[in-house]
Amino acid sequence: MDDVSEEERKAVARQVADKIIASLKEEALLEPKEPLVNLKLSLRGTT
Repeated sequence: MDDVSEEERKAVARQVADKIIASLKEEALLEPKEPLVNLKLSLRGTT
């Protein structure tokens, strides 16, 4: 790892982080979200 500069490691880490963030945002847009009201109602029956 000493062959790679700190600056280059940070740049690559930033690229990876950006791709992960983009992927998570895309996934969030594709999956329908259940309203919190319905979630709370479904949890009440389990307690």
